[in-house]
Amino acid sequence: KEMGFNTIFLQVRPNCDAIYPSALFPWSAYLTGNQGVAPDGGFDPLAHWIKTAHAKGMELHAWINPYRITSDGEKEWNAVSAKSPAKLHPEWVIQYTDGNYYFNPAIPEVRQLIEAGIMEIVNQYEVDGIHMDDYFYPGKDFPDEAYYAANNQQNFTSIADWRRNNVTTLVQEINQQVHAAKSD
Repeated sequence: KEMGFNTIFLQVRPNCDAIYPSALFPWSAYLTGNQGVAPDGGFDPLAHWIKTAHAKGMELHAWINPYRITSDGEKEWNAVSAKSPAKLHPEWVIQYTDGNYYFNPAIPEVRQLIEAGIMEIVNQYEVDGIHMDDYFYPGKDFPDEAYYAANNQQNFTSIADWRRNNVTTLVQEINQQVHAAKSD
């Protein structure tokens, strides 16, 4: 605030986890060292950040990474909570060539999970905005060709167009749901 900033972008869902009590995602390992382990005393970091930011006349925007499950490959995958949607639905998960795990953006249930997670934040907290980072495919060689071949009902002539449509659909649906819940 003293430096003239008026908005905080707080990363609330870095890797298919949450820094707030969520019915959909396990607690983030960035808080306690272990995914799925809550902070002591019922502490809600997101509520605290919102209250503090608003008290200082600043906005607080919730920042999520929608598709990323790990950022440290196999080591982190092995530590993902058994209650994580990624472990409960391994058919939604793809390991990319960078060694990390991602949700498959083409799967409608993945899109519904991401949207429900955003709406959980919007409906339970007085955030001033929602921001997504890495809401695109991690690379052109994402190994989803078999899913494309089996699920290209709109008959896209290229996998690139099909992927762009998957991302566009997610963004459009989030926009509609967020603004229907809170027009501001």
